[in-house]
Amino acid sequence: MNFSRELTIAVNPSPNVFEIIENENGDQRFVGYEGNFLEAILSNLGYRYKAMVTEDGEFGRLKPDGNWTGMIGMVHREEVDLGFTTIAITEGRFTEIEFSTPYEKLSPSFAVKKPGIIRPMFAYVYSFDMRVWICIITLLLIMTFVFVKILNRKESHGNMFYTLFASLLGQGFNIEIDSVPSTILFCSWLVANTVIPVSYSAALLSFLTVPLYGTPIRNYQELSLAVQKGTHKCFALRGTSTIAYLRSSANKNLRILGDEIHNHEWYITDWDIISGKYLTEDSAILSNTKKLNLFYGSKPEFIITEDTLTSWPSAFAVSKKFCCKARLNSIISRLVQAGIYTKFFNEESIKFTLAHLDNTPEPEVFNKLSIKDLAGVFLLLGVGLLLSFFSLLVEIIHHRFIINASSKIYIEK
Repeated sequence: MNFSRELTIAVNPSPNVFEIIENENGDQRFVGYEGNFLEAILSNLGYRYKAMVTEDGEFGRLKPDGNWTGMIGMVHREEVDLGFTTIAITEGRFTEIEFSTPYEKLSPSFAVKKPGIIRPMFAYVYSFDMRVWICIITLLLIMTFVFVKILNRKESHGNMFYTLFASLLGQGFNIEIDSVPSTILFCSWLVANTVIPVSYSAALLSFLTVPLYGTPIRNYQELSLAVQKGTHKCFALRGTSTIAYLRSSANKNLRILGDEIHNHEWYITDWDIISGKYLTEDSAILSNTKKLNLFYGSKPEFIITEDTLTSWPSAFAVSKKFCCKARLNSIISRLVQAGIYTKFFNEESIKFTLAHLDNTPEPEVFNKLSIKDLAGVFLLLGVGLLLSFFSLLVEIIHHRFIINASSKIYIEK
């Protein structure tokens, strides 16, 4: 270890990513997958070192006055030799400071909470797709006209439609077969009348067995639209390159998403991300994919979208006064090619998963059908009974009107 010079490094601590542990003598030790990677690099450089935490906790963004915040600002002002903690190389940053050889690629993504179970009133129609229902109705109409035409009787289309529809519901039907065409037609309808109800029953049983979940937000376009409607919030880390990318995007919805995050100050820390308190049914968390997979990848109640905006190389931010950039680049290249960075990340992922693993067995829950599950059926039954009662009243009134009219004519005669 070379004690003639001390390296200063600007960092942003993050749980399980980069954490600083100090002993009684003030010596620092780094843990987390990026912390272990930095320890490996510094041990090869052979210099004393000291990590300096940024005051604002930002990675680095250009302010309106022309100054940079966070780790980028400290390196730009030459307050430190290096900046390190998942720093992305962007065009704006690259023109202001120097960077080392990249060691990782950062791709921004977002996590949402898996939608809960929904209980639609008319869930029984979900057994078939809308196109299947349209085909069934079309088949009923076509078969009605074909039956009336081939049977060549004075059967009304309405009665024939009612007969065929009732047969699909399991009612018996009586059709006189007196020719070869009518026999072929009857057999064809018998096949359809068997396959359609059986398929519906099987699909309905699957819906009763497996709960129906809501549709989650799957990409940035849907997230932006949800934020615009006011149904969701989107939280992110302050000073990340992702927010700047969104606000300068050519896509209108992405620009609106970035502006909404910035204007509403929807900024949180990595400790907020790991706690999960900001990830609710009406919110999303925007961060790099690797970090989201570490925090939420093993939790089935959360979903990490596969849609990514872009990717940036991640590297050390290097001050112009740093003396050993070529040596630093050589060490980074050797460690990355040996798979050391990936090894540290995999080890941290396993430790995090085991530390947050709930070994308590879930109790078996047998859910009973409730009134909400059958609300649509009872509503349909109620409408049918009401229409039947109304039809009965009309028939009674009509019948009495005819009797009274007949009696009046008889008396006049």
